[in-house]
Amino acid sequence: MLKLEIQRGGEKKTLYVPAIEHHDQMDQLLDAANPENSLVPRLGILGIDLTPDLRSQLGSLRLPSGVIVVGRAADLILPDTGLQAGDLVHQLNETSIDSMDTLRAAVRDLKTGDAVVLQVERDGGLMYVSFEIE
Repeated sequence: MLKLEIQRGGEKKTLYVPAIEHHDQMDQLLDAANPENSLVPRLGILGIDLTPDLRSQLGSLRLPSGVIVVGRAADLILPDTGLQAGDLVHQLNETSIDSMDTLRAAVRDLKTGDAVVLQVERDGGLMYVSFEIE
């Protein structure tokens, strides 16, 4: 309960407002992420595998596999890739992404200056995000 005291003219009123904690699904996913296993430094993201349990929690998806971006790595100074928390990465260039392992391997093969196109599912729609790797 939150106590608010309001002064209106010469009158003072006290209001009690219930405080409700909001639990965002991405916060719960970020809590489940292990930074050592979830970090993809060259993309500046934390990601986790799309497991069957997560798939059922997320509802209908366009494609059944991928990596969920659960956050941006705040301490890395990297160009903005356009990825956002909640994005589901399905493909990097010609490589289908079905796990953190395949994403890491695809990123590892990139050279500085290479063009990158990611197929991403965001808010129920498929889109492409492009940038150059550094």
